[in-house]
Amino acid sequence: MNITLLNFLEEFFENSELNRLHNNYNGGRIFSSPLIGVTSGDDPIFQIFKEVVGPEHLTPNELWLACGQNDIPPSQLRVISIVFPFVKKIRDESQNPIVLSNVKLPAEIYSVGRNYANPFKKETCRQIVEFFKKKGFNAVAGMLSEAFTVIANGNFYSN
Repeated sequence: MNITLLNFLEEFFENSELNRLHNNYNGGRIFSSPLIGVTSGDDPIFQIFKEVVGPEHLTPNELWLACGQNDIPPSQLRVISIVFPFVKKIRDESQNPIVLSNVKLPAEIYSVGRNYANPFKKETCRQIVEFFKKKGFNAVAGMLSEAFTVIANGNFYSN
């Protein structure tokens, strides 16, 4: 299943118009091929996230239940992590930040790519949920959940 999902995502990354920079930046891709990882919902790392990120951080089981799914053992859940690697052009140009008199800003192309990337990331989540539902599995995505919250209390993170 991992290879099937990876192939599906590679095609989506290649063909999605949401994975494109504005024409002012030549309309090229924002992200190259994705990297994916899969782990069990009871992986101890998720408890560590509660300590490191914040107590509001949801474990896979907490998110699953918050999305209205039936209670199942966390060991039966699978969590898919996706890395969205910027294309080489954005990575290379990001090495040259904008330096003003009293502030250092990210390179323009990085800022543009990051802003254009958010709708693509959400659509990627929608596509993955639909991919699994078509295969007969239940699936949820944290970013698409009503339980998803951005927290800004000294730090800036999501649950």
